[in-house]
Amino acid sequence: MSRKRKLWLLWLLGIMGSLNMCVLFVIQMNTPVFFLKDQYTEDIQGGTVQITKNMSLVIFSHAGHRVYQAGNITGNMTVVTAYFDIGDFVKGRRLLRRQLYEQWANFYGQMFNPMVIYTDSRRFYNHMKNVRKVTSRLTKLFLVNRNNLWSFDIINRIQKIYKQENYPRHYPNTVKPAYSSAQHAKFELLADTLKHNFFKTEFYCWLDIGYFRDVFNQKDPFVLIAPPDFNSSLVAVTEIAEPEMNLDFINIVHNNKVWIGGGMYIGTRGVLLQLEKDYKTAVHYLLDQNLMNTDQQVMYVLFSEYGRGLFKPVTQLQLYPANHNWYRLGYLSYRKIK
Repeated sequence: MSRKRKLWLLWLLGIMGSLNMCVLFVIQMNTPVFFLKDQYTEDIQGGTVQITKNMSLVIFSHAGHRVYQAGNITGNMTVVTAYFDIGDFVKGRRLLRRQLYEQWANFYGQMFNPMVIYTDSRRFYNHMKNVRKVTSRLTKLFLVNRNNLWSFDIINRIQKIYKQENYPRHYPNTVKPAYSSAQHAKFELLADTLKHNFFKTEFYCWLDIGYFRDVFNQKDPFVLIAPPDFNSSLVAVTEIAEPEMNLDFINIVHNNKVWIGGGMYIGTRGVLLQLEKDYKTAVHYLLDQNLMNTDQQVMYVLFSEYGRGLFKPVTQLQLYPANHNWYRLGYLSYRKIK
């Protein structure tokens, strides 16, 4: 073969290679071929990945729920969270500052669920706007006036209760009224999202900003989905300890009893709207009895033996035992995108 013919063939092969690379690039740009990787394989059965004829991506959970809309990186669960600037406070043995919450919040820059964020802090608002800039189309950010929320409207009543002589001091739960109000606000803000139905997803969850504090430095994209074997007529929660359902309200509140974790609640729209009504009823009853603590104690009261008889809650819970992990429900719902 002549040198001229060889050069011509090499040139032709080069052109064909370039065209193939362009085709692959276009496919990759329009087809996000990601795969699910389970965080805790002993707890989670893997989902399935399907590529449709039009080269869009569909991912299903083990329970058969569609996780991603075709062609989009969108979890079928809206995540609702909030941050209220109530100053620095000690929780456990740790001093919690605003800067720490901002660090924890960076984790949600990698989350491809629709997300609704409420805050009374302009600084935090701007921080989350930057954190969610890649997923801005999946994000609703609201700068709120806490004085317009029923959960903060009761703060003076809570303060009066906490100032009672010999009232048990469990810092910050029964010492800092604003902390207590911020915990009650979870249900109010979740209900606001549910009423507006911003993203029209099948599932919704409340998620504390610091919920994934143990892994907030991870940079892998991920989604949150409904946990395994989830019953959509119930509210999914983490069961922290075996409950004593015959405890009276004073025992639960004064002794800071914990049955379920308050960092994450998962449910469908109608069920969670009802939960806010049941919860609010219990809060106002406790206030009338000069009792108050956080959402974890109110939920214990609401679903205790005496509470069920008194309040007759319509909502029911689906318990996921903690197995020594306060954040187990979150990790059961967590899927890395690979």
